[in-house]
Amino acid sequence: MRLRRAAPQGSTTTLFRITTEDVVVRDQPIARGSMICLLLPGANLDAEVFPDPEKFDISRANANKHLGLVVAATPVLAATGAD
Repeated sequence: MRLRRAAPQGSTTTLFRITTEDVVVRDQPIARGSMICLLLPGANLDAEVFPDPEKFDISRANANKHLGLVVAATPVLAATGAD
């Protein structure tokens, strides 16, 4: 079984943020005040973090870190009027 690669239609797939401090990510410096774009569909595809990242495996040691396997916050759904 493989995990879904595409987000459902109408969902947010990118988030833009501005850094509040200087940081280094994988040897790449990012200055305070820089705009960054988070691409959510690629969030779990880092093979260094998740061996065989496209495989559905709830028994992996770090499954609770996989965004495709987290529990949704139901109060947010309630606030939108979703049933």
